[in-house]
Amino acid sequence: MKCKIENIKISYPCDFETEEFSLEMESGKIYAMIGESGSGKSTIIRGITRTEKVARVQGKVFIENCDIISMKEKVLQKMRIKTFSTVHQNTIELLNPKMTLKKQLYEVLENGYEKEEIENVTESLLNKVGLKIEDLKKYPDEISLGMCQKFIFAMAISRKAEIYFLDEPTSSLDGDSKMQIVQIIENLKNDGASIFLVTHDMDLMKISNYQMVLYGGVVVERGEKVYENPKHPYTKGLLASSMKDIEKDLWGIKEGEINFHGCRFFPRCTQRLDICKFNSPKESGNEYHQIKCNRGGIASLLEAHNLEKSYGERRLYKNGEIILRYGEVVAIVGCSGVGKTTLLNQLLGRDKNAEGKVFFEKEEVDFHKHLRKIGGISIASQDIGSISEHLTVREIISEPAILNQITLGEIEIENILEIVGLSKSIINKKAKTLSGGQKQRVILARALVTKPKILFLDEPTSMLDPSTKANLIRRIKEIQYMEGMTIAIVTHDRKLVRKIADRTYEIKEGKIIEIT
Repeated sequence: MKCKIENIKISYPCDFETEEFSLEMESGKIYAMIGESGSGKSTIIRGITRTEKVARVQGKVFIENCDIISMKEKVLQKMRIKTFSTVHQNTIELLNPKMTLKKQLYEVLENGYEKEEIENVTESLLNKVGLKIEDLKKYPDEISLGMCQKFIFAMAISRKAEIYFLDEPTSSLDGDSKMQIVQIIENLKNDGASIFLVTHDMDLMKISNYQMVLYGGVVVERGEKVYENPKHPYTKGLLASSMKDIEKDLWGIKEGEINFHGCRFFPRCTQRLDICKFNSPKESGNEYHQIKCNRGGIASLLEAHNLEKSYGERRLYKNGEIILRYGEVVAIVGCSGVGKTTLLNQLLGRDKNAEGKVFFEKEEVDFHKHLRKIGGISIASQDIGSISEHLTVREIISEPAILNQITLGEIEIENILEIVGLSKSIINKKAKTLSGGQKQRVILARALVTKPKILFLDEPTSMLDPSTKANLIRRIKEIQYMEGMTIAIVTHDRKLVRKIADRTYEIKEGKIIEIT
């Protein structure tokens, strides 16, 4: 049986409203909707099932060719019993506190089974969801939230519905119980049911046939392979925030308000354009994958093609391809002497003798142009000799500002020093009085002055003790998180790469390869 959702729009008196949403659900498929808390997922599921009590619901939902939005309540109640079933969040509120669980379950079963069947059906349902027969003697206030969620789920699947609307069905469950519910949902799908699933759970998203990503009431991305190949900056950030990689530091998406005048993700987007503030993006893509983004999805910030470099007869690499996208951390790794710093110089436009093309924002990289301007490219070199020993820290950090005819105030310099973990007390010290590790961090501070879109870091922790190294890496990731810049780290430190990199390129055996 198909469920056809047409132009559903839900509006609250407080000015929050969803964009129109449409979907055709087929039998034997799971349709998963993900998004942060407050994005409107539960609102949509309540609107679709006509259980929303506060907001205004517009549009149509066809089940058995009947529009349930305009349907009379008595007819809808019969359809809820026979045709579709719903599991809402905050399940304990749906139970009658004055009735035992047994009475409430039997009320449901009496509508679909003969009296002599009910006992066996009850036992089967409880086994499926991990509850015991003695649990039915209890009242709702005597069970945990997880047990309540299992019980509500048992009631929902007892009806043998053809369509299920499930709102966070595993949110209060332990790992083992969650996998039980996941298996039941898969079995329902295999038996031909159509399932609309709202979830934060990546395990549930994996078993879905179609994924939708909701932000601020707007489906910003949808398709059959969204989980495997996210194309919207929000989706990418959302998936990266999940704990699927236990070695990697966990960072969410930078916080920000919803923009209701244009792209709703505008305040938090790492690749936003001025037009995004007032222009709501139109849906683009193909029948299998659609996104709403004024840039057409995650955009490339720097592209390098056909890179080649040799020293005499020794070839470092050939036919190299590198892409740096907005808002990501990319590592370039390889053994000492393999050509990492050489490649870095080529990406910066320093090496005019190397083969290949490098483009920054679709313009061929010019070292003198792009490395000096505000919002361009910046480099923190591993060479502590790149700063004059006779200059003070203030003078070193102020160099990029002077080139851009900008004056850095005392507080601004102090803030930059704090970011890299240095005390403001060194502002007037000359570089020759600093340790190697301090000089390395002053170089990083100087690189941040121009607020670059791409920050290249050449062995940023090579001269640091373990404690200082850990603190600096945390700060580097925090900078990327708050400012949304792209960071490219050249390093041989594999542990560092596993900790913070989104993608990694390796120079090996004369090739530049992307590794996973």
